[in-house]
Amino acid sequence: MNMDSIGACGDWCGKCPHFRRECQGCRSKAGECKFLKCLARRAIEHCGLCPEFPCKDLESFVPDDRLPRGYHIESLRYRNEVGADKWLERYSREWRHFVG
Repeated sequence: MNMDSIGACGDWCGKCPHFRRECQGCRSKAGECKFLKCLARRAIEHCGLCPEFPCKDLESFVPDDRLPRGYHIESLRYRNEVGADKWLERYSREWRHFVG
């Protein structure tokens, strides 16, 4: 599984046309991402595992304005239910139409 394509915020970086071209995903920008900084302090993998989930920062964040507001929060809830492998399988299939 390519963890680089799974955003800590619940987004799938693989749908972005810049992924792998100009951008290696949010995990490559850990110093710039407030969510990754928070996760590092808490020693957790993604925002859905946080005891404060969903926090105000996550609720106000819009990772992709092509999708409904809050989709990333529902995405994280789903990831908590099924795990990263099944999450990646589902969202890479569902969001593939955004690529290229």
